[in-house]
Amino acid sequence: MKVDLNKNFKDIAGADIPGETMADTISKGLFLGRGVSVVDAGEKYAAYKLSTRLIADRGVVEPTDLEFDLIRKVAAAVLTPGAFGQIVDYLDANRL
Repeated sequence: MKVDLNKNFKDIAGADIPGETMADTISKGLFLGRGVSVVDAGEKYAAYKLSTRLIADRGVVEPTDLEFDLIRKVAAAVLTPGAFGQIVDYLDANRL
């Protein structure tokens, strides 16, 4: 299923936080390898490919199961618990 990560994070009161979208943050984290295995070449390459797809497809992608897991790993590595939870909730709600 396609997911659209062009969503703003919300603050604790539920208001949009202007600035980087979920897609921006995750694509940068994937590209930089945050939370990605330092020894698994396949995972590193998958992170690179997903980051470039997110950028090329303007934040709308149809992730594989591996890519859903990569997004979660990267989100855990780069985000606060509040922002991480928002991505996990969104992915879980849109994963078949």
